[in-house]
Parts: sequence; C-alpha cells; structure tokens
Amino acid sequence: MNKIDQELFEEMKKLINEQNEDDFVFFVSKNEYLLKVDPILFIGNHVSFYAEREDVSKALEVVSYYKNAPYISMEVEDFLNELKLELTKLNENKVKEYNFDKIRKMLFSKNEEALASALGYLSKQNIRYYIPLIKEFLLSEVAYKYKTLALFILVEQKVDEQIKVSKNGRIFTYNPSFLTLPFDSIEYKNCKKTIELLSQNKPYIGELAIELLNTIQIKEYPASLIEEYDYVIIAEILLDMASIAMNEKSKIEEIVKKYNLNLEELEFKIKEINRIILE
Repeated sequence: MNKIDQELFEEMKKLINEQNEDDFVFFVSKNEYLLKVDPILFIGNHVSFYAEREDVSKALEVVSYYKNAPYISMEVEDFLNELKLELTKLNENKVKEYNFDKIRKMLFSKNEEALASALGYLSKQNIRYYIPLIKEFLLSEVAYKYKTLALFILVEQKVDEQIKVSKNGRIFTYNPSFLTLPFDSIEYKNCKKTIELLSQNKPYIGELAIELLNTIQIKEYPASLIEEYDYVIIAEILLDMASIAMNEKSKIEEIVKKYNLNLEELEFKIKEINRIILE
C-alpha cells in the first residue's frame, strides 16, 4: 500500500468517527478503487460506519452489496460471511448498551440520525439516571425540535423537578410532571375534531390543516397556541391556510363575519401561526 492510499484509509477512519453520512458516502464513491488495494480494510470500514451508529440493518445492506459484487476472492467472501453472522446476532439481540459518554456524543452530534437514535434509546430507559445530561441538552444550542422530544420523555415518565429549557435566546422553566403531551390536551383534541367536522366535504383540506396543527403544537411545546386562543378560530384559520396552499380562495372575510371578529386581530394571529410554522 502506497502512502497516498494509506492516508486515504486514515481519512476514511476519521470520517467513521465524525459520523457524517453524506461525507462518508461521497468518500466511498469517490475512492472505490481502494476496494482493490485492501478489500477487507475497505469493506470493514464501510460496515463499521453503520455499526458505529447501531444501524445494523444498513450495515447488513452493505455486506449484501459486497457479497453480490463480481470477482470477490474466497478470503473476502469468508470475511463477509463472518461480518453477516456477527451483525445478525447483534440485530437479534437488539439491546443497545450505551455508556454515558456515547450518549453525550450522539446527543450533541450534528448528525440528526445519531441524535434521534440517542433520544429513541433514552425514551426506553429510566430517564432519571440521565437527568444531568438532559438538563445540559435542553440548555444547549441544539435545534428546539429535538428538545421537545427530550421533553416528551420527561413528561411521559412524570419527572417531578424543575427543568430549564432554552428557546430563541430565552430560558423557560417547567416541571414535566405537571405537563400534558401535545396531542393529549383537550384543546388539541377539540381543535382537531373541529377541523374534521368543518372539512367533511373536502377531507384533503382537513388533512393538511391537521398537519399544520400538529406542527404548531410540537414547535410551541410545552406552550400551546390553541390553549391561549379560541380553538374554533384556530381551526378556521388552519383550514383557510390549507385551502390557500391548495390554490383555493381565502375565506378570512367570511370567518370575520361568521364569528364577529376584529380583522386586524385575526391577521395578527395568522402571522403568529405562520411564524411558528416557518421557524
């Protein structure tokens, strides 16, 4: 192996540690000739990238890809069979043993799959063992949509202590044991039901409006726009927004007359909803 190839393999190892899938896939496709230089090392690294993130199914896909490749040697085929056996056993086990440092690395990773995988793991654990880490996570610069997922875990497990969360440069304090999950609140259920009733003749409009409703519920959580404002009016606004998205005419003026509303106040509320959706 020459020096250039050796450096490329070192770079490949570095990319495994960084866990950026786009960069890794690009490297593999660009330097596939390394498969001829050292097939076992190249394949092993390729599989290791996905094994490192506990994505066993993807790792098995990689093994299958190389097993079906033409002109592989008996040595490589034996190596692939061993890899498949190890990965299959791991997949059957399905119990992921993460240590604290690995959880931290995944939570603060720029890789969304790793972050989501860590939160998925934590949702199945006693989250009280990880409270210091969760508190750090909720005050970090991580996108708020992931913080809401962490909050869901705390709420589901009824963690009874003050938790601080940063959002848009502000710090909010909540006790998860007093919170309700976003789709469990009476206001949400009433708003969703109203949308369904008002859109019976155009269910596709209703489906889009409910998607918008779900978006604002999650993005605002644990605050809720429909708890602060009449849920019927919110339902009408979301249906109107969905209609406009479907190239239908706005009915805002009709809504104003129907409910005897102030047009300026209603337009302000629409702007607020748009802001939340576009955040």
